[in-house]
Amino acid sequence: MDEKILALLQSMNERMEHMEQDIKDVKQDIQDVKEDVTNIKAEMSSLENHVSNVDKRLEKVENNTSAIRTTVENEIRFNIRVVAENHLNLYQNLGQTRLDVEKIKGQQEVVKVKLNELENIVKVG
Repeated sequence: MDEKILALLQSMNERMEHMEQDIKDVKQDIQDVKEDVTNIKAEMSSLENHVSNVDKRLEKVENNTSAIRTTVENEIRFNIRVVAENHLNLYQNLGQTRLDVEKIKGQQEVVKVKLNELENIVKVG
């Protein structure tokens, strides 16, 4: 019977050694997980800083876009309208100038005819 008890104690001792090794392995795994969590926290902090910087840059871009839109609406549109109005005025003036030139050409023809008549009178007379 002593042998049975001894064998049983030996068996229990082996099991305890296995359990101790398993506990050591679990502790090491927990330590690894803690290190991984610490690394993830550091990466998250870095990522948060990066996102914050991107947000700041995006805000600057939005402000610049708004300023450009305001410039386009207030200045460039106005300037385009002024140029268009002046272009229309120039076009109308060009049309009037063409009419004036045609009128002058007609008057010039009349003057030439009268001049020829006068030259003929002077030659004959």
